[in-house]
Amino acid sequence: MVATKILDEALRGGELARQLEERCTARLKAAEATATKAISTAPDFLNSTRERHKLLMTNAESLNTELEMLGESLDDITESSRQLARRAKLDASKKEALKELSILILPYVEVAKAIEASDDIATRGFEQLHETHSAIEAAIATAAESGLHQLVRTIHDLEERADDVTAVMKSRFMDTFEIRSQTIIATGKSIMAGTSHRNQVGRASASLAKCGLIQDAIKAIVSELMRNHVANRIATATVFFQIETDSGCTLEWTDGHDTSAELLEFDLDDIEPIPDSEIDAMSEHLDISNSVARALKIYDVLTDHVVGVDYSRDLANAMRTWFAEHVLPPSVVLTSKREQHGTADASRSALRSRVIAVSASAKTLQMALRARGASSFTFGVELDELESTVGAECRAQAVLAARRAIALFSNARHNDNNMVECPIAADKYIPRTNRPPEYFAPCLVTRTAIHVHDIFLSTRKDATSALQSGSTGIGNAMNAAAVECFRSYREDVPVQHADDLRASLRLKALYYNDCMMFAHSARISGHHLGLTTDLQVEIACLEEAALKAMTIVRRTAEQRLMENLRAACRNSALGAYGTLTQIQRSSALSAAFNAMREVVSVFSDIVPTEIAEVAAGRLLQKYLISLCSEVVALPEISADGCDQIVSILCDADANVESLMDLVKGMNVVRAGAPPPDVIIQMRRAQKRLQLIREILNARMEDITTAFRVGKYEGLITRDEVEHFIRSIFEDTPLRASFIQDLDVSVEQEAGEWENVNW
Repeated sequence: MVATKILDEALRGGELARQLEERCTARLKAAEATATKAISTAPDFLNSTRERHKLLMTNAESLNTELEMLGESLDDITESSRQLARRAKLDASKKEALKELSILILPYVEVAKAIEASDDIATRGFEQLHETHSAIEAAIATAAESGLHQLVRTIHDLEERADDVTAVMKSRFMDTFEIRSQTIIATGKSIMAGTSHRNQVGRASASLAKCGLIQDAIKAIVSELMRNHVANRIATATVFFQIETDSGCTLEWTDGHDTSAELLEFDLDDIEPIPDSEIDAMSEHLDISNSVARALKIYDVLTDHVVGVDYSRDLANAMRTWFAEHVLPPSVVLTSKREQHGTADASRSALRSRVIAVSASAKTLQMALRARGASSFTFGVELDELESTVGAECRAQAVLAARRAIALFSNARHNDNNMVECPIAADKYIPRTNRPPEYFAPCLVTRTAIHVHDIFLSTRKDATSALQSGSTGIGNAMNAAAVECFRSYREDVPVQHADDLRASLRLKALYYNDCMMFAHSARISGHHLGLTTDLQVEIACLEEAALKAMTIVRRTAEQRLMENLRAACRNSALGAYGTLTQIQRSSALSAAFNAMREVVSVFSDIVPTEIAEVAAGRLLQKYLISLCSEVVALPEISADGCDQIVSILCDADANVESLMDLVKGMNVVRAGAPPPDVIIQMRRAQKRLQLIREILNARMEDITTAFRVGKYEGLITRDEVEHFIRSIFEDTPLRASFIQDLDVSVEQEAGEWENVNW
């Protein structure tokens, strides 16, 4: 397009155009020549380039091969370097192992040499120790010249030989003393070498220490003290003496002598001054203080004749557990081990002084051991902490004893021997208006309750003695334990014996009596010894639990009674006749009577008679009221129905009397005092039943007359009398006349009669 444009311009421009055309033509020819040359030389260039590319690829493959070979060579060099480094390290480890092995074996060599120094090695038969020593030295020389595998085998062999030496050393050390239940003998027979005995003990302990055996040896001593019950023996002993000889020392102790000849065995001259009050407490309770003093003497003998002075501190620290758990445990406050016939509970009035004696003895022991070189030994006993521990122990013992007894509660279900007379009950009945606070009605309780009650009384007494002695912590803990005994009974019996309690009316009645006895005893105890808040709360809880048990019995009996009465009276069955109806009615009425008889008979034998009387009265009152209501509700009663109902009411009246005969003793002991309101109400219900029975047997005229003259005493209303007349007699003008006469009083009728006659 450019060329065309230039050409057009040239055609229009003349000369200039021709010049321009010539230049363009020249350029086009030069370009064409260049292109032609390039095209002609292109195949040669391509062939040259292809050859160069092939040569380059060949060189690259050769280079890769050389690089791979170089890499393999580098790996070989690296592995060789590693092997050289490992060999160098192993050589260094071997040298270090040999060095450490030599250091490790040296203590055993020293031990063997120390044993060889003993004069009596030949006579005692320990020649193998010399052989062990020689074998160890030879093994060291062999190990220095051996290779790696030989070194490992040598180390194992040396370890076995070292174990042999260790076992021998332990055995030789244990031969230096003998601990029995009543004797300690420290002879040092295997470590004496003609020099100072104490120096020889020190050399032996040092040898043990080099072997790392001294701590195990000291622990073995303490274990022997515990295994042979040395602490208990020295506490019960009344005689304790020490015998020193050239061959060692012997401690012996025994009992059976007069304890009045005993004195405080502590040597108080070499320790800090102790207050006189603490010395008096220790002198008063020699079973505590002298057992600690004797434990201190045992420590001295073991230090001087067994472990040596240099390791006395280690011995003291190792014996701390023995001191705390065996010589002076918290239980030592509660138990005196100097009784003529063995151990016995310490007097609770002396608990405070015994706590002080324990604390003072512990303090004296600490000062004595520190004076002997155990400067860091601590063995203090805080009074409050000890009282708290002892109180918790007292509480645990009391509650545990109570719960063991509670486990036997259900034995009373079928065994009469597990029921006894209540020990706090009065001898005779006293009316409520004249009863003193300590009165409790006679009844039966379980032996379990007696046991728990005895624990409560003794614990309360001990708590009072402890408080009077100044031991507030123990006293409060024992008061809490006494309350917890009753709480455990109240809460545990319904849980542990739920099945038996649910199935047995006797157990429910006994549980009621037990809880009421506990509540009464706790209240009396509170009057005499002080009523704590916890005890007051527990009294209310016991009474509530007893009433709950009684309520369950009453509701269950009433439920059974009403179910059977409804079955007997269903569909007007009281006035119906027929064989099947009579059988069903008789069965239901018998079941209702049995439900009442079971409760009344059990209660009359177990619970207080006045409680049994009230329970029987309530149950019988409900029985009478329900039965009378069913009779009154009958819409129609035939002549035969009247006879049947009269028979039923006669049986009911007889049933009431037979059940009340079980509790008739109250009429005698009441001695003219008015009966409870529930009995009065029950008798009114019984009278109402008797009047209904008379109505069913009476003529219409007699019924009307009896109501008008007030014979029914308000027990049967005017509407009920009219209902009986309508349901029993046919609808006649005469019946209407008699019903109308119910509203006319006898006086009014007499006045009308006089007016008519006048």
